[in-house]
Amino acid sequence: MINTCRIAGMMVGRLLIIGVVAWGLAGCSTTKKVHGVHAVSVIESVGKPNLDSFPQPKQRLLNEANNWIGVKYRYGGTTRDGVDCSGLTMQVYDNALNIKLPRNSDEQRQWCEPLRRDQMGEGDLVFFSPKGNKGGVNHVAIYLGNNKFVHASTSSGVIVSSLDEPYYDQRYHSSGRVARYYAMIEAAGTKEKKVSVESSVADITKSIAEAEIRPTSVETKPVKPVKKIKSSPTATGDSIIKIARRTVATAADTLSADEARSRMLRKLREQNNDL
Repeated sequence: MINTCRIAGMMVGRLLIIGVVAWGLAGCSTTKKVHGVHAVSVIESVGKPNLDSFPQPKQRLLNEANNWIGVKYRYGGTTRDGVDCSGLTMQVYDNALNIKLPRNSDEQRQWCEPLRRDQMGEGDLVFFSPKGNKGGVNHVAIYLGNNKFVHASTSSGVIVSSLDEPYYDQRYHSSGRVARYYAMIEAAGTKEKKVSVESSVADITKSIAEAEIRPTSVETKPVKPVKKIKSSPTATGDSIIKIARRTVATAADTLSADEARSRMLRKLREQNNDL
């Protein structure tokens, strides 16, 4: 009797443990059919050659998600030896930003701030259901932009897939935003702007200082000597009227001499004519 009770008790205990584990890990199952883009990195899916243009929190999150590409699927797994869908999102957020997400996909949905599908940005969570937005959530992924997302598929492990694929488009349930993640992005943006302004001020100050220290080099051209103008032999202090009178007198004297010569020539001609 005692043995029977012990055996029954052990069986009940095991069933309870299995039930708790199943509840905690529920919502990470996907179809066994292969869906998704294989051997594509997160960075390529974002559509940028690198992540430098993103704020630091977003860079860290996407780089961490990229590190999980190719990890095989394992139900209940949370390591690179094997991971399920909610385990992936939980580990990526924890490792990159020290943000603790709930363990299963439906709890993560309830924990996030709801978003419309067209409001999603890099790092937001995407939730899926076999019945679309009318059913219970059973799968979660990290949105990458360009309608792409990274997730742990039961058949292919961690891959990148697209919401443009009919399979995922029909099973899309909702989107959610991790509030603390966006608070970190906003804080990083404010810090970067402050650093940029301080750097600009420092550059301007340095330029002004260099301009004050730097000797100025002005090109000088040789000055041409000023030609001296010969002054007329006028007495110092002569007025303009005196100078004019002397000029008229000189001209008159010259005219009188010319007349005298003309008269002499006329007389000589007359004498010759008489001979």
